[in-house]
Amino acid sequence: MPSGPNNPLGYRWMRIRGNYGIHGTNRPESIGHYVSNGCIRMLEENVEELFDRVEVGTPVEITYNRVVVEKAPDGNVVYYIYPDGYGIQKLNADYVAGWIEPFGVLPFETVDSINRKIKNSDGNPTYLGKPYNIEVNGQVLQDLDIEGRKFFAKAVTKDQVTYLPAVPLAMALKSKMEWRAAELTVKTEHGEVTGYEKRKQIYINADDAGVLFNIEGGLQNFSANPDAGKIFRYQTVQRAPEPIEEIIETIPTEEIPPEETVEQTAGDKDRKKAKDKKKIDKKKKSGVTGNVTVKKS
Repeated sequence: MPSGPNNPLGYRWMRIRGNYGIHGTNRPESIGHYVSNGCIRMLEENVEELFDRVEVGTPVEITYNRVVVEKAPDGNVVYYIYPDGYGIQKLNADYVAGWIEPFGVLPFETVDSINRKIKNSDGNPTYLGKPYNIEVNGQVLQDLDIEGRKFFAKAVTKDQVTYLPAVPLAMALKSKMEWRAAELTVKTEHGEVTGYEKRKQIYINADDAGVLFNIEGGLQNFSANPDAGKIFRYQTVQRAPEPIEEIIETIPTEEIPPEETVEQTAGDKDRKKAKDKKKIDKKKKSGVTGNVTVKKS
């Protein structure tokens, strides 16, 4: 049968072994269901792209994994759990968490949620959030291992709220941080804000970053290339020094004679001059000047 809309193999065929191969299909709605005789069916646009990329002799490795984790086109991390059609892969929450962890959004999916998803195994998507790298003062934050405990270093936007990991930020900024579990607050030397505990990870709202860590910034393009992705970029705020108030030194009052004393002293001097002048005039009348006595004839 020639390739075409009536061919169950669609428009492309790549043989793996014997009569088994990778091919398209004229029934795209059947993809994801147990209706194949052993081949791998793909959407027509996907199989045509793959066909142009591979060459004869390309190795093929077939794995059986019910867990799929990927990034959606909008940046959301999404995961699926499919039914165990052949009964050969039993799942538990730790195994699924191991697939989610490298994406940096594991704290946003609880153990109970994973267990419910394993129970359903319906292949439906679960969106966990959009992860972003964080750069502080030119350095990109990395995950931390402190005393056997891992701290995730990515910002995560979920339900229109962006969460920042408090511990990696505090470590990068060398800021002492206190988590107050009873009050659900995080405190540093700069301020105190609401905190969110997720799988023993402490997060803050990105809007509170300036208050808690004295930093400013936000989501920016990673580079001049608009297709290169985005990153949360922050810088420590360099605050201007506080103005120095003018210091007026108070001189003890006893060192400065009071105003009336000054006037009195000046008056005394005037009176003394007048008195001295009166003595001189009197001496002149008597003929006495200095040490010389003049007698009138």
